[in-house]
Amino acid sequence: MKKLIVVFLFVFNCAYYNTFYNAKKYYDEGLRLEVAGKNGAHLFKKSAEKCEKIIDIYSGSGWVDDAIFLLGRNHYHLNQLSDAKIRFNQIVDYYPDSPFVERSLIFLGKIAVKEGRWTEALFLLDKATDSEDLDIRMEAFKTKLEIHFQEDSPEAVINAGKDFIEKYGTYKAEVYKIIGDAYNRIGKYSQALRMYEKSINESGEGEPEGLRFCLASAYMNLDSLQQALNIIPENNQVDSMTILKGQILRKMGKFKEAEETLEFARNFRNRLGATANYEMGLIKEADGDSLKAKEFYSTASNLGDFGSITKMATSRENILIYYSSLKSDSIADDTVSVVVRDPAYIYFRIGEIYYTELDDIGRAVEEYKKVFADYPESEYAPKALYVLLYIHSRVLTDSSSASHYLSILKERYPKVRYSIKAMEEFGDYLQDTTGYRE
Repeated sequence: MKKLIVVFLFVFNCAYYNTFYNAKKYYDEGLRLEVAGKNGAHLFKKSAEKCEKIIDIYSGSGWVDDAIFLLGRNHYHLNQLSDAKIRFNQIVDYYPDSPFVERSLIFLGKIAVKEGRWTEALFLLDKATDSEDLDIRMEAFKTKLEIHFQEDSPEAVINAGKDFIEKYGTYKAEVYKIIGDAYNRIGKYSQALRMYEKSINESGEGEPEGLRFCLASAYMNLDSLQQALNIIPENNQVDSMTILKGQILRKMGKFKEAEETLEFARNFRNRLGATANYEMGLIKEADGDSLKAKEFYSTASNLGDFGSITKMATSRENILIYYSSLKSDSIADDTVSVVVRDPAYIYFRIGEIYYTELDDIGRAVEEYKKVFADYPESEYAPKALYVLLYIHSRVLTDSSSASHYLSILKERYPKVRYSIKAMEEFGDYLQDTTGYRE
C-alpha cells in the first residue's frame, strides 16, 4: 500500500510539474516576443490554459500558488487587468507565506498605474519596496518611477534615481538608464547620452534591456547620425532596432536604404508597424510624392492608438489634405464642420498643426508668414502675426523678430483685438528692431 501511495505521489508530482513547465515555457516565449516588439498573445493564452488546468486539478495543493501567480502574469500581458487583479489578490489574501506575495504587490501596483490610480499604486509599491530581496525592491522602485513618467514629471524621476544610487549603491546600470530616459523625455539629449554611457560602464556583460536602442536614439536626436548607426549591430535581430536604423537612414537622406530597412514591418499591426508606415510617409513626402505619403500616414494612424506616433501620422495626413485643398475651390473641414474657401485659413491651420501638434516651429513660422504676407485682408492675418509674435518672444526669445511682428501688427491692424492684446502683453518689444532678419 505504501508503495502504491509513493507511486501515486510521484505520478501526481510529475504531471503537475510537467504541465507547469510547459506553462512557464509558453510564458517565457511570449515574453521574448513582446520584448522584441512582436505579438506574443497566442503564447500567453496557451500558458494561461495550462495554468487554469493546474489550478482546476490541484486546487487543494499547497503548490498551486506558482500557477496562480503565472496565470496573473499571463492576464497582465494580455491586458486582461481585471482577471490579473483577481489572481494577484488571491496570492496576497490566501497564500500569505508564498514567495510570490511581494511580486504580486508589484503587479497590483503596475495595474493601478495603468488605470491611473496613483495613490493606490504607491501604497502597494511601498509595501514591496520594504522587501529584503533587492530585485523586488528595484522592480518596485522602477514602477514608482513609471508613475512620475505618467504624471509627466521626469525631473522627479531624475532626482529619485540619483537618491536611489546614493542610498543603495546597487543596480546602477538600470537606474542610470532610467535617468537617461527621463533626460530624453525632456529633450536633454546630451545628459541622456551621458547617463546611457554610465549605464554601459556599470553593466559589464549584463546590459539593461533596450540600452543600446536608447543610446542609438540619443545619438540620433543629437544629429550624430553615423555614431547612432554604428551602435546598431550588423547582425541585429531586434525589430525595434531595425526600425530605428530605418529612421536614422531616413534622416541621413538615404531614402532607398531606409525604405528597404523598414519594408519588413509595414504590415505589422502594432506600434512598430505604425512607426514603419509613418517613416515611409516622411520619406515619400521628402521625395515630393504627397499622395503616397498620405497613404502611409493614413495606414499608420488607422492601425490603432499608439500614442504620439498615431497622433503625428494623423497630423501629417491632415496637413497634406489641407495642401491638396489649395488646388481646389474648397475643403470640408472636420474641425469646424463647414466648407472652407479661405486659403488664409488653410495656411493658418497648417501652421497651427506644425506648432501645436508636431512641435515643428520652423515649419509653423513659414506657414504663419504666408497668411499675413499673401492674404493681408484676411481675418487670419492679424491672428497669424500675433502667434508669430508669441513664438519669437516666448519660445525663441528673439526680441528683434518679436519687435518686427509687433510693429506690423500695430501699424496694419491697430483696432483689431489681436493688436490691442499684443500691445498690452508685448509693448516693450517695440524698442528693439535692430537685429531682425527675414
